[in-house]
Amino acid sequence: MATFGFVPVAPEFDQIKREAQLAERLGFDGCYFTEHHQQPAIPASPLTLAAATAAVTDRLQIGTAIIVLPLYHPLHVAEDAATIDRLSGGRFVLGVGLGYQAVDFDAFDVPVRQRVSLMEESAEIIRRLWTEDRVSFAGKRFRLANIHLEPRPVQNPHPPIWIAGGSDESIKRAARLGDAWITDPIIPLGGMKGLAALYRDLCQRRGRTGRIVVMRETLIAETHEEAERELVPSLLATYRYYWKTGAFNPALDPWVKEIQSTSELTLDRVKDRLLIGSPADIAAQIQRWREEVGVDDFILIFQPRRGRAHEDTDRALRLFAEGVLPGCR
Repeated sequence: MATFGFVPVAPEFDQIKREAQLAERLGFDGCYFTEHHQQPAIPASPLTLAAATAAVTDRLQIGTAIIVLPLYHPLHVAEDAATIDRLSGGRFVLGVGLGYQAVDFDAFDVPVRQRVSLMEESAEIIRRLWTEDRVSFAGKRFRLANIHLEPRPVQNPHPPIWIAGGSDESIKRAARLGDAWITDPIIPLGGMKGLAALYRDLCQRRGRTGRIVVMRETLIAETHEEAERELVPSLLATYRYYWKTGAFNPALDPWVKEIQSTSELTLDRVKDRLLIGSPADIAAQIQRWREEVGVDDFILIFQPRRGRAHEDTDRALRLFAEGVLPGCR
């Protein structure tokens, strides 16, 4: 059965708390936090938000989607995640990624060129700290000597580790180091098919089932026309930011090299990766993603109108819960 979670876009914790509690009452399965730094209205401390949200909910899975793992020491992440897992009664999932924005790395004086080795060593260390009594490690970036983790997580053998990525190399990393592969929201449907097939094949070779967790920008309204009219302008502002920061993969989106300015990034260029329209439209789109890609879990980023984040997210949560969830379970 597919599960459905969401990413709060509210700037204040009181709003995040209300959204998480509403989502729990409406039947959503999870609430997940992302990370960037020095950017308005984007969380800079997802693990703290996850802990706070775990304390005011009872059933929701609480997680990160994702933290930029190369910015952290793995022992800190292992300790904090284990603490949240205990606080939540075993509801935590750790989603991690390489990161791609230089501003995030510059803020912590972490060289971007080291991110792959930092990420891979950290993921290995965290898993070992959660499952072994004493851990010693000598790598390129980290050294640990006889470390015992306290507290221990509740989940057995450990909280799930989701590895993010959108390229062949990141898929290989997810199959090797993670319990699931989590995508960013901008990979198109066509590109997802090949990446998903590669991931499933690599997991099978390793004797693992694996899971595909897809993040999607979701524009839901009473009608498709209303969704386009009210929500697309805000969405395009977000996607133009992605284009300026180099988030798109030219191998999956050849048009990235063709456009010269943000004004050329239109809905037609990106609509093949969105969930957009009425509840019936979105239910059909979800079914297509499940059939053609084999998606296990969806994490939804409900796109609000600018300045209306809390009001629009509440409305979107209710529309989705009433009009989409019953038919997609």
